Order: sequence, then C-alpha cells, then structure tokens
Amino acid sequence: MNHEERRKRINASEVGAIMGIDLYRTPLEVWQEKMGIVPPFEGNEHTERGKFMEPYALYRIAQDLGGKVSPNVANAICPNNDLFSATPDGLFFGESHEGVEVKTTLFRVQSLSELEDMKLPWVWQCRFGMLCTG
Repeated sequence: MNHEERRKRINASEVGAIMGIDLYRTPLEVWQEKMGIVPPFEGNEHTERGKFMEPYALYRIAQDLGGKVSPNVANAICPNNDLFSATPDGLFFGESHEGVEVKTTLFRVQSLSELEDMKLPWVWQCRFGMLCTG
C-alpha cells in the first residue's frame, strides 16, 4: 500500500501510538503524518534490521509449528470498517491458518513486568491485525 493510501486508514502499526502506549511514536506524530504535515516514517536502523531478520523468523516459525509460512505482501482492509487496515508479516498454513507478526528488539529485559510493558504496543498491533484479517 502506498503512502497516500496508508494516510486514509488507521493501520495496525499505528495503533500503539494512537493509544499512547508506543515507546517511539506519539498520537500527535501519527496525526501529523495523516494530515501530510510531516513526511511518513520511512524506517531506521532498527526497522532495517527487522526486515533483514524477518525471513529467518518466518522460516523458524514454520519449522517450530510444523507448517508453512508465506510472507504477506497484501494489505487487509477491515471488512467491518474500511478506515482500518493491517499488513501481517506472514500467513501461517498448518493445522490452522493464522496471521504472523514478527518483532525483533535490542532491549535487555530485567523483569517480567518490563517485558509486558514493552510488548503491549505489539500485542495491540496483532489484535488490530486480527480484527482486519478475521
């Protein structure tokens, strides 16, 4: 989906920021991108690393779960509200068919509560993706 199309919808990757729980983006920054006030986020060294590691992570998921994972290149528009969309990182085909979201991090986790705080935006991204993909 091109930037102009993304500007028209709330995307799963923006949900954490909109909810005010993202460590890297604020609701204001998302709004400014949607309004065209600032250029869209193009990525950084962390997103570049994630894209590099994603194929291997998808491969490992397929191996561990005993199925096949196909990288997802399609954007899903929510059937109940066309203002919402998501692009899962992959689709798992095995005993079930499910969307896959891959995350890499440089965080050093000191406690379980810290891990839960870090993952919360990602959990909501996945939940929003499920809403959009069924």
